[in-house]
Amino acid sequence: MRDLKQQLGVQLLIRTTRRVALTPAGRALLDDARVALHAVAAAENRARHAGRSVPTLRLALKADYDAGLLPRILEAYDVLPVELLLGGYGEQLPALHDGRADVALVPTPFDGRGLDSEPLITGQAARNAMGQEP
Repeated sequence: MRDLKQQLGVQLLIRTTRRVALTPAGRALLDDARVALHAVAAAENRARHAGRSVPTLRLALKADYDAGLLPRILEAYDVLPVELLLGGYGEQLPALHDGRADVALVPTPFDGRGLDSEPLITGQAARNAMGQEP
């Protein structure tokens, strides 16, 4: 920590006899370091996947939330193995961000920042496919 403080030229910690706390500069460094470490982990996941001898499509979805699309997706990608990443509600976007999944089926609305998205089913057709009342 001492070397880091010298390198940056700012105080990162406030130490008292009872506790240690981050300064605003320390908090900013910690927040950015977490983002950087997350990006490195995602890059590792993507590199491992890209280095596989057999390419696969990794599809993240909630087990009961495919709106009847899964059979058609599997049929459309019959030349490429599809690896299903089943998760609970809300686990699909993190799988995309951290490099575990290539694509995901997610309900709207969702936070699509940093992602490309395409609606596959909308409106009444989506409600009917999901067994919801009109």
